[in-house]
Amino acid sequence: MRLIFITAIISCLSVSLLFSQERISAGNLKLEEVVRVQSLSQEQLFLKAKSWILETLKPSDNLVYIDAENHRMVATINQLLEDRNTSVSYKVTLAFKDGRYKYTIDRLIYTYVQNWFNMGAVKVSIPLESMKFSERKKAKIYNQINRELRPFVTTMMQSIKNPGKIADW
Repeated sequence: MRLIFITAIISCLSVSLLFSQERISAGNLKLEEVVRVQSLSQEQLFLKAKSWILETLKPSDNLVYIDAENHRMVATINQLLEDRNTSVSYKVTLAFKDGRYKYTIDRLIYTYVQNWFNMGAVKVSIPLESMKFSERKKAKIYNQINRELRPFVTTMMQSIKNPGKIADW
């Protein structure tokens, strides 16, 4: 009985550690994953990702660099957070090989509106690693960012993995 209880605790801890590594937090300011898609070639993965980026990202808010020769993409994305007075900017890098691709999300910058008594409202942008807020405030910001990043990553992965039309542009 004791062995079963200890095994259950260890498996719960390993699941929570695994989950915490895929989230933005004070100790982890970068998301990175290699995703296997066995049935698609490097070129197919690249074209599907390119189609998804063109459909998803508005050019006025985001900067996208596509290197077709090396099958690589880099996008700088600016995304409003739920309270609409704050946003997060980040860099997404995609690299492709036959049957897999790697995405990295890093260089996160948090932007908020600071009200100064004599100057009015001023936008302040700071890299996440430089934030000097209380731990409670940081946790709230990290949770906001994770809530916004999760759907972005999920739709990106589904669009690249699932068969569908590849835009020819």
